[in-house]
Amino acid sequence: MVIESTENQEVNDQFGEVHWLSLRAAAIDILRTPCPVVKARKTEVALRRWKEGDLPVTLGAEPDLVPDSPARPAIIGKGKAKGGSMKAMIHGVCHAESYAIDLMWDSVARFALGDGEGGAAPPEAFFDEWVQIACEEARHFSAWAEHLKDRYAISYGDLPTHDMLWEVAAATKHSLRARLAVVHLIHEARGLDVAPAMRARCVRAQDMKAVEILDRNVVQEVGHVRAGVRWFIHLSRSLADADPQEEFLRLARTFVNPGSYVVKRPLNPELRLKAELPESWYLPLAEDEPQDQPSEEPDESVQGSLLLSATPQRAA
Repeated sequence: MVIESTENQEVNDQFGEVHWLSLRAAAIDILRTPCPVVKARKTEVALRRWKEGDLPVTLGAEPDLVPDSPARPAIIGKGKAKGGSMKAMIHGVCHAESYAIDLMWDSVARFALGDGEGGAAPPEAFFDEWVQIACEEARHFSAWAEHLKDRYAISYGDLPTHDMLWEVAAATKHSLRARLAVVHLIHEARGLDVAPAMRARCVRAQDMKAVEILDRNVVQEVGHVRAGVRWFIHLSRSLADADPQEEFLRLARTFVNPGSYVVKRPLNPELRLKAELPESWYLPLAEDEPQDQPSEEPDESVQGSLLLSATPQRAA
């Protein structure tokens, strides 16, 4: 799907009126919205209505209408959506942010009726944070999409993409704890690791607007990882008083690159510390330290807030 032809009036026509009766209904509607521009706008509306108290989390025993995957721009095979240009990198970041919106809403919709492991749904405070995070991801997407058009004269959807990011959702749809571990504590934390290299590349390209957007977004991404840590600990302790660190290590090794390293280097201990992600959680999962000095260039997996350091695996 190419967004370049989507002018304001057309976007408004696609937006239409929203008649959500619950936050879960809003989440499902946003997931089913194909246009990422409309998706981002609906997310802003959902945040406002949630804060105003217009939406309960659910209306009780709602049917399971969560889509297996959201409608997306044109997808190509895994590993083929590579490109070394700034334009391609920014488009990749934009792609990741659009998926981040869907991942947050999928967590709201999928776990509003229960944690997926036989436990109750998380408390309302969880949804307060996740709706806010979804809105921040929507603003990240909008900022990158606008910059992509203003500086590089293309729109999101003009370049090919892949669906690797949604594999994270599919692999963890059975468990909120698994979702938090893989999405927030592995892949979103990876985004913090590569942020300095991405920033350096933007500076070398004299794209200071991209630097400004990235700096602003990274502050919020630290908060997203911190929220993931906090809720992972809460859920682990509420389930048979499990040890959060041991549970995280178990889930990470199950769902990300089994039999090999889980966390890629280089690491960013400073930002991980700000996110309250303990070294004892991720260092046992990290690949061996390289013998040579790492390059300042971001690796090919750079995709914005969600960095696929490895392909997630479904549990056997």
